[in-house]
Amino acid sequence: MFFSLILFSCNNENDFTDQSHFSEKILGKWVQIQSFDLVDATTNPTAWSWNDVEAGFTLELLKDNSFIYSVYGTCSTGSYRFNPTLQKIDFEFDCPIEIFGEMSQTLTEYFDMNFIQNQRIILEHASNSQTQKQAMSLMEKVR
Repeated sequence: MFFSLILFSCNNENDFTDQSHFSEKILGKWVQIQSFDLVDATTNPTAWSWNDVEAGFTLELLKDNSFIYSVYGTCSTGSYRFNPTLQKIDFEFDCPIEIFGEMSQTLTEYFDMNFIQNQRIILEHASNSQTQKQAMSLMEKVR
């Protein structure tokens, strides 16, 4: 009796389980072009407000897993890890930052990305205490 096993491997452009492939898409410099602020979490659907931003903050994600993030004032550098499965970026700042009145050196931000155009990313900013304090930013890739 003879059995044959044939395995096929497909390279699907929409398969982002490979972390190195995904990391190439988020690398670069991003600038905030809109903010999306929580207005009222008690309503259904939750009330948010979009605001255009003229001189937004920047986020630069470098290949060596370091970053420059201008939103938190003088403390703007550190290292990051991202998790493509959970769509989050964990930031470890070189010094304490203040976010929503809390001091921390770590920050996790969740993101969503337009993989087809690879020119825009949405970041969700939330306090580490998991309160209702949160906002989102629409970022556009500048390089």
